[in-house]
Amino acid sequence: MIVKLPKHSGFCPGVKAAEKRIFSELREHPDTDYAVLGHMINNRKYIDYLTAHDVITIENPENIDDESTVFIRTHGIDRDLQEELSKSHNLIDLTCRNVKRVQEIIDRYSNEGAMVFITGKRIHPEVIGLKSYSRKSFILESEDELDKFIRNPVIDGSIFNPDAFSGIFITSQTTGSRKLFDSVITKISRKWPEAGINIFNSICPVTSKKEHEALVLQEETDISFVIGDPMSSNASKLFSILKEADEATWFIQDAEELKKLNLDFSGCKSALVVSSASTPDFVEKEVIAFLESI
Repeated sequence: MIVKLPKHSGFCPGVKAAEKRIFSELREHPDTDYAVLGHMINNRKYIDYLTAHDVITIENPENIDDESTVFIRTHGIDRDLQEELSKSHNLIDLTCRNVKRVQEIIDRYSNEGAMVFITGKRIHPEVIGLKSYSRKSFILESEDELDKFIRNPVIDGSIFNPDAFSGIFITSQTTGSRKLFDSVITKISRKWPEAGINIFNSICPVTSKKEHEALVLQEETDISFVIGDPMSSNASKLFSILKEADEATWFIQDAEELKKLNLDFSGCKSALVVSSASTPDFVEKEVIAFLESI
């Protein structure tokens, strides 16, 4: 079977940079104990891979050994927590440069007195981190939430009054939905046209390019596979987009899961394989090898 792969499949630049730094540190300081607070990326196979290289993943900061050097995950972490950890540990900040940029801009507008609106998943680590850089913010997860807010603009039990702020600032989780981001801009601008609205499009361009490339290649192939971990927002969104375009689309975590599907490949001459931004290349290569063997 012929396998087609988008140019931007797999790790995004932020994850690639983080991985490069991690293994550079391991080579230069092999006797140091390393820990990551939370998942470096949302992929369990990669977490296991780091563990095999003596980089342990710790969910609770209280469980980090005093002597450990701590990697800050690519999604970033809560601002206050990072400042507190810096007092007792050597920190290596691997926050994606795009995420770091959003943090800085939120901080600037918030210090100027703006109300911050963020589109994305409120329990996602990146959004939790972004929110910590604002004095006053509101998270919008879906079109339904947006419409409900427009009808009844209540934040923390009080009616939202834009006059109480220097303006409105709208941004997004870097792997968030562009459709939702655009809707928030449109509807909030219509609701409060005099509020002074500033916008920062923080959606990762690599993610958008990957989605476009995958949709183009999907039209040239008989079946599609999105590789990722279900806990990855990026992977789930990518699958949703491709599944909507073509029902013959499957979400898999690795080659073993693909084999267990027992799919009938008769009549399939070509397949699209596309990995999420948090899918390691060794997982992708195993999937490609299996499909090419058919």
